[in-house]
Amino acid sequence: MKQIITNTIAILDRAERRKWTALILMDIVMSVLDIVFLALLLFIIQTYTGPAHESRFAFLLSWLPDHSSVLLLVFFFFSALRILPGS
Repeated sequence: MKQIITNTIAILDRAERRKWTALILMDIVMSVLDIVFLALLLFIIQTYTGPAHESRFAFLLSWLPDHSSVLLLVFFFFSALRILPGS
C-alpha cells in the first residue's frame, strides 16, 4: 500500500499534488463531520426517547421552550443538509 501511494505521488506534478492533498484533507473533514452528525443524531434520539428529568444533557436544551417540540430535529436536518452536497 505504501508503495502504491509513493508511486502515485511520484507521477503527479506540483499542481496535481496540491489538488490531491486538498482532496484528501476535504475527505478527512467530511468524515469528521459525518461522525459529529452521527453523534448529534444519537443525542437527539436520546433526548426524545429518554425521560426528560434524567437527561445528563438537559442544560443544553434550556433554549427549547417546549422539550417535546421538533425544533431540535428541524435544526439538525437543516444543518445536515448543508454538508450533503459535499458528500
